[in-house]
Amino acid sequence: MLNIMARRLKGLVTHLQSAKESARVSDTLLAMDDLQRHKVLHEWNDTFTPLADQTVHELFRAQVKEARNSIAIQYTENRLTYGELELRAMALSRSLTVGG
Repeated sequence: MLNIMARRLKGLVTHLQSAKESARVSDTLLAMDDLQRHKVLHEWNDTFTPLADQTVHELFRAQVKEARNSIAIQYTENRLTYGELELRAMALSRSLTVGG
């Protein structure tokens, strides 16, 4: 652990010694060794998630149909099943529609 910290500190000092006044925060990537830079830019930044073919409300309706009596939301002792949550969502939708 100490060896890793020493390498990072040495890289940072080297970078700061050669940095221009106009250096940006993104320039700190230059202070990293190749392995660290690859981890930050490629591994940690790999956030690709395939999108569903359905909208959120379509996915929710499918979940309601499949697990109507399962717990959808819980906060402390308060619980709502998917069926109860659907009823509340529909009531809110009607209220918003009537209210304009």
